Amino acid sequence: MMKLLFTFIFFSANGRYIQNMQEISFFKESNVLIIFSILLSSILLVIIINARLKRKNTIKKKALQDAERELIRKQEIILQRELEKKELEHKINDAFEEVLQLAKTNNPAFLARFKEVYPEFYQNLLSQYPQLLNSEMTFCAYLKLNLTSKEIASYTFVTHKAIELRKNRFRKKMNISSEENLYIWIDKF
Repeated sequence: MMKLLFTFIFFSANGRYIQNMQEISFFKESNVLIIFSILLSSILLVIIINARLKRKNTIKKKALQDAERELIRKQEIILQRELEKKELEHKINDAFEEVLQLAKTNNPAFLARFKEVYPEFYQNLLSQYPQLLNSEMTFCAYLKLNLTSKEIASYTFVTHKAIELRKNRFRKKMNISSEENLYIWIDKF
């Protein structure tokens, strides 16, 4: 009987031990499964975040490249405009020198060339003062070129006094006060 009791206790204790071991094994497997699931979820989350960051980075790179292209295009336009400006300044300087040379030689082509170089000035002056004669337009052209009375006298082969009288008659005809600078008045056109 003792043997039977001992066998019964041994088997029942061993059965509990086996059952406990099975429960521990089940918990270990469950824990491993949970840890594996968490690890897999974490890896998937990192992959998704990485993909989104790459997509955002790609979009930002494209926007940056577009902005760089636009900046380069604008710089090229600015450079082209600067070259055009320099070319126009050169042409204007050449045209100014040509007009000035025609004035210095009292060339009859002076007024015609002046009209070509300064078309707005001529049109504006003539629209406000249509009664102006060609000789007065020529005189206005000399003033527009900022020639002094002495220079005008020298180029037109008259005396300095004659140019001063001409300025005074011109002031009266145009109703320009004696306090107003004639060169500043003429630059308004």
